[in-house]
Amino acid sequence: MEPASGTVEDVTLRITRVRSVDGEVVIVPNGQIVKVTNLSRDWARAVVDVPVPATTDVTRVQEVLREVGQRAFADPRLHQLLLDEPSVMGVESITLDEVNLRMVARTLPGKQFEVGRDLRARVALALSREGVSLRATTTDAPSAQDEAMAEDRARAGGAA
Repeated sequence: MEPASGTVEDVTLRITRVRSVDGEVVIVPNGQIVKVTNLSRDWARAVVDVPVPATTDVTRVQEVLREVGQRAFADPRLHQLLLDEPSVMGVESITLDEVNLRMVARTLPGKQFEVGRDLRARVALALSREGVSLRATTTDAPSAQDEAMAEDRARAGGAA
């Protein structure tokens, strides 16, 4: 039997009804439930992994991530979802092309996905302002898509 995951909508003596992220309703006989992971009890954790090219100054990226966390915690809208200031865990993994840094935030139960999306957007914007790319650089010639995007930005008056 495939595992069911989603939001529990109803629990009776015999069955548990779960709504998946796709909107499907899954009915599970309680006798078949072997393991339960509860993402809505006490607190949850938003995990934001930030891949940057291996040539990037990791110390500076960590500083930027800390600043993003401080600003996010100071934002009244996000502050009500966060239990404490997001923290930078450091380097999670290293490959030849990229370094992956991890940022985590304790949130109210069930709000980890909303907070994670918001933090990712803030991180992308902050790193873009710093001139840090979120993809590994290649020595290959730019693709037609890259060139088209650069032309679009140039026409719109943005930086390439």
